[in-house]
Amino acid sequence: MDFDTLFLRRKSVRAYEARPVEEAVKRRVLDATLRAPSAGALIAAQTAAMAAESLGLGSCYIGDIMENWEIHRDLLSLPRYTFPIAMLCLGYPTRQQRERQLTPRLPEPMVVMKNAYRRASVAELETMYSGEGYGTFVPKNDIENAAQALYDRKFGASFSEEMRRSVSSMLKDWS
Repeated sequence: MDFDTLFLRRKSVRAYEARPVEEAVKRRVLDATLRAPSAGALIAAQTAAMAAESLGLGSCYIGDIMENWEIHRDLLSLPRYTFPIAMLCLGYPTRQQRERQLTPRLPEPMVVMKNAYRRASVAELETMYSGEGYGTFVPKNDIENAAQALYDRKFGASFSEEMRRSVSSMLKDWS
């Protein structure tokens, strides 16, 4: 698989074909994952995602593994002071998933900084979600701009409230 396909055209896959992933393919993904630097679970997960992609599989990170901590703790038999930070689903993407458009990304200057953090200007903040694929922002209620709308969508959503509750419960259990 070439660089552009592997890295620049990668997208999260949220729907998979019903066929199982062959054991030999699973083994290759696991072997690559075990070669990842030992600095952290997220590095291993990203290595697994890229290995899977190179073998024709799709992947999707499941952020809500941090939600419903008590259920996941019991389901996975997690010992005290263990908290799952990432879950990765792998499988063969459906045709719709293979053919769907890439989601837009923020402009490079908003993500990549050199040698020091650089605060975005008001003009940059006002236009950062205005590129192709983002749609048109329409003010409503107390939300005056696209950044506030994104913040509200992410942190006002029920999954975000549950994640905060779950992390709080976990920390309380640990103290």
